[in-house]
Amino acid sequence: MIVYFDTSALVKLFVLEDGSDLVEGLRSEADAIATSCIAYVEACAALTRRYREKRLSHRNYLDARRGLLDQWPDFAIAQVNEVQAGELAAKYKLRGLDAIHIEAANEVRKHTKSSPTFCTFDERQAEAAIAERFNVVPGLH
Repeated sequence: MIVYFDTSALVKLFVLEDGSDLVEGLRSEADAIATSCIAYVEACAALTRRYREKRLSHRNYLDARRGLLDQWPDFAIAQVNEVQAGELAAKYKLRGLDAIHIEAANEVRKHTKSSPTFCTFDERQAEAAIAERFNVVPGLH
């Protein structure tokens, strides 16, 4: 099974919060984890925001950033067709980066001939992924 993590799911691998157990379980069951080339930058920004807002201690922030850096080579990084991502943004009224994640998952499906399970904690993105015929977790379908 291939699992696609958007950034909201990816961050949960490195910060203990609601949904972290689910994401960790998916990672342990998956044959491969895919994500977009933008997820690293988004995850760094999300971790830094949590630290700036004092939701992460300095130690936990450094550990999370190190974990992301160390594990990044283990993920299958999907490139995107930016025109297709733009079409998805318009079609589903998505933020640009959310559309990029769905297009990246579409590229994984195209290249592997297998539809990845799409993991996100963003409701609008989940609805669009469902419309694109992905199995979406957690249970927003």
